[in-house]
Amino acid sequence: EGFNTGFVHTFNTKEGETSPGDIWTWHANVQDAATGEKAGELTGFAINVPTNKWETQETISLPGGDIFCHYVQKGTTTSIAGITGGTGEYVSASGQIEFTAPEDATANGPWGIDMTVCVPDGVVSNEF
Repeated sequence: EGFNTGFVHTFNTKEGETSPGDIWTWHANVQDAATGEKAGELTGFAINVPTNKWETQETISLPGGDIFCHYVQKGTTTSIAGITGGTGEYVSASGQIEFTAPEDATANGPWGIDMTVCVPDGVVSNEF
């Protein structure tokens, strides 16, 4: 359902002014929507590109392996990430992940992750 975040913004030019080349890095605990228990971790980074969008890569680490995803953050409260692969149980993972923030969310969350992952033996569908 959500996760606690820690963000770091590295400014490429003037601090306080977002510009191409700026980098965000973060780490978060992923929580199971049903139990509220920690289900894994999410780490990622984003680089600001000249169109003031963010090229973003994230890794979701779960007990069975890692899931890798890539997307472009366009400054909205919802982003759709393509799953580009994984390790362990997710070695042939594909699909997409929808990241959503409520209107009152800050950079520190809460964010929701709605995830459908396709793996070789079928489809694993979860909400975290």
